[in-house]
Order: sequence, then C-alpha cells, then structure tokens
Amino acid sequence: ATYDVRGVMISPNGTDLWGAQGRRLSVAEAAVVRHQLSSDGQGGFLFGCEDFRNNVQTHLYLTRYDAEGVAVWENIERRVCVDNGSQNNVAITHDGSGGAWIVWEDYRNSDLYSEIDLYGTHINSDGEYATIGGFTWPAEGYPMCDVPTYQTEPILLPWESGSALAVWKDLRSSNPGR
Repeated sequence: ATYDVRGVMISPNGTDLWGAQGRRLSVAEAAVVRHQLSSDGQGGFLFGCEDFRNNVQTHLYLTRYDAEGVAVWENIERRVCVDNGSQNNVAITHDGSGGAWIVWEDYRNSDLYSEIDLYGTHINSDGEYATIGGFTWPAEGYPMCDVPTYQTEPILLPWESGSALAVWKDLRSSNPGR
C-alpha cells in the first residue's frame, strides 16, 4: 500500500499548532512507500520520501519546509536522483545552511537484486544540486560505495562545517572472494 504523509507540530505545552488533521507533507500525486525527516539546520525541516507514483520504480523526492509547515522551494519538491533505476531506503540530514545531504540504496547496477550500491547527493538551500569548490553534485547521484555485493540501510548525521557522516550495513566481508 502507498500513502500520503501528514504531520503535526506540537508545542511544549501540548498544543497542536497545525490543526487536528495535520498538514499534508507529500504532494497530491505522491504514492509514498517510506519517508524520513530531518531538521534543515535553519528552524525548518526536510522531508524525503521514496515515491512509487510511476507504478514501475521508486524514486526519491525531497521537500524543504519552514517551521510553519509551508514549502520553501518554488516547485515544492525536488526529485533527488534523475537515474531511472529504483532508489530506496533514503537517509537525509541537514548541512547547517538549509541544504540537505541525501544517501540511498541504488539498484542501477543490479541484476535482480544481485548488487545494491549506495549513492548520494547534496542539495543546497535553494533546492539545487550544491556546488562546492568547483564540484557540482551530479543529478544522477554520486557513488558513495559501489563495491560488489550489498550496501544497505544508510544512516546520516550532520557533521562539522556542513559535512555529513554516512554509515551503512555492508555485506562484502560476509561473502568471501568479493
């Protein structure tokens, strides 16, 4: 089953600040499979989700919201990776400047789940692929770890100076010869 995603903002004294029904965070055409939240480091939050709206493969979308639950970016959401393969199990964290680090399980090199790689990207506070020191993060994602076998279940933490720490489960040591 796929669902839309809603949220509520609760004050310290228990007041529901967004109303009893909450705010819809996913767009109307979304078919959300899994989702993640992170602070945006600027008083708002980041919402990332795996979306099955094309009924073929899951793709990742990211939206930045302010503290009132209002989308910050003009086009509301940004497709994180333009590659047509499935992207699953998204992990997100902020860069301290309103942008996001995103890492996911990527199946572009997989033949019936024979290999799962980790790809990632960095989206700036304006919803564009970040450019840092002359390097622009690619729209198709950047291979964080693409050794043979499975790399799964990424987790991200914000780190110093706008960087992020990524960790994951890696099966290469349990498969001798790889």
